Amino acid sequence: MAVLVVVGPPAVGKSTVTRLLANALTPSIRVDVDYIRDGMVVNGAVLPHETWSSALVAQLAAARASACGIARAYSAIGFDVVIDDFYDPHSRLEEYAAIDDLRPRRVILVPERAVAQERSRARDDAAAAFIAAGIDEVYALLPSAEALAADGWAVLDTSDLTAEQTRDVLLGST
Repeated sequence: MAVLVVVGPPAVGKSTVTRLLANALTPSIRVDVDYIRDGMVVNGAVLPHETWSSALVAQLAAARASACGIARAYSAIGFDVVIDDFYDPHSRLEEYAAIDDLRPRRVILVPERAVAQERSRARDDAAAAFIAAGIDEVYALLPSAEALAADGWAVLDTSDLTAEQTRDVLLGST
């Protein structure tokens, strides 16, 4: 069974692409780390801001550990797993080493920063300003494509790709 970890800066199309990927695989599960962090936590969720607190770091680690547990459980019963997360330049997503035995394919979607900003502006989202700031922060801290590749990430520039085209590229390489 395939395990794909799809990440990237905010507003690059990760959620759309991971939904399309999961819909194309059977049986499959899409694990949304943002949902684990924000949707499941009833009280006390900490969101990324200009400074990353120890509480935020702990919550991100717990959410990613949960995502790894879900991936392991569903992979064991024959599901393809698609994990949707944002690229965290602080941890460099080292939490996903917990599922290295599942041989996950790690992909980072990285359109040009201007494209990500434009996609963010096109969203009908109350958090657009927060997302725009997050785009700038992540791009400023994003390692080079060579460094990402050395960390095991396949870097995909989606500047000129639709979500469907991105899905097709990823399906062709699974």
